[in-house]
Amino acid sequence: MYKEAVKFVLCTGCVLFSIPGLAQSTAMQRSTLAPNALSIGANIGVVDVEDVNDSVFSFGIFGDYALAPSFSVGATVDYWNDAFDTSGTRRVEIDDTVFGLNGKFKFPDVATGLSPYALAGIALHRFSVDVGTRDPNATALEDKFSEFDKNTKDINGEFGVDFAGGLQYAVQQDLDVTGEVRYRRVIDRTVALDQVNITAALSYAM
Repeated sequence: MYKEAVKFVLCTGCVLFSIPGLAQSTAMQRSTLAPNALSIGANIGVVDVEDVNDSVFSFGIFGDYALAPSFSVGATVDYWNDAFDTSGTRRVEIDDTVFGLNGKFKFPDVATGLSPYALAGIALHRFSVDVGTRDPNATALEDKFSEFDKNTKDINGEFGVDFAGGLQYAVQQDLDVTGEVRYRRVIDRTVALDQVNITAALSYAM
């Protein structure tokens, strides 16, 4: 996971800094934009999930509404899916659809058009698990995904909290690229599905 995450961060960095000339003429315009601007975007990334063996590909959409030049509120919808073996003949497929609400504070630019930010929010995770050879006599500890097993129609939502930091780069007056690292903690401690998301995003100001 860590090697793949490093590769992803490097690729994101290349995207952020491979177009230095475009932001020079637009960052000044962007800084004078009035608040109450809506932006929408999409992201792709990799997720490290606590009880999932492999790194997981993710994608999502989001919207941000600026209440002030340095503060915005937003909503996100993200999704990831993975399948893995938990024992010799036991195959598990798990997916997570996440609906989030957050607040984002943007710090002053560290370079022309390049703004760091911090984010905090809440999220609802809708987990679904397909355990191909589930043992109906297994205990909760032996079958830790059973409460989300869609074979038993027991698909649950879990609340969580989000904390993130990122860099937003103004490519054009209405176009940004963003690199972000987000920690997602699931409040229900009977499951170990906390997540670290590393994403790259493209957004457009309406």
